[in-house]
Amino acid sequence: MLSHEEVKVYYIGYCIHFFKKEQVVAWADSMIVKLNLTEIPQQLFDLSMVRRAEDIPNILLGMCYEAGEENVLSQVVGIIAESYFSGELTMEDVCNYLYRLSNYVGHDHKWHSYLYRLTGDYELALDGIFPDLEQYQKNIEKFLKENLAIE
Repeated sequence: MLSHEEVKVYYIGYCIHFFKKEQVVAWADSMIVKLNLTEIPQQLFDLSMVRRAEDIPNILLGMCYEAGEENVLSQVVGIIAESYFSGELTMEDVCNYLYRLSNYVGHDHKWHSYLYRLTGDYELALDGIFPDLEQYQKNIEKFLKENLAIE
């Protein structure tokens, strides 16, 4: 059965530009192969054959209406963390994704200010405005590790 949470992970990951069109299409194709024909929603076929990248968010959103946001956000950060700790992403990449995630969650979410400050402080340290770049990097790594355990 197709998990609404997994779809929401791809939705958020795509919205923050972590996942590319090709990755989402490959995931859709793999899900089509795994699921029984009666379990495959039409949107999954649409996603598998999508031509325009701008159609992807709407298709994904139509498939994940029941997914809770909190656990999914932690899963997205966990995937970013895995990519960082495996060497696929740089700290600058991580900051870009976390900054985009801070914009995705909105101003009233508990992570918004935290992510904004975390990434902003790192950027200021990177520019030499704040001292001790290493400490800001450690703060981000700590946040990543906390969410890595949730997956």
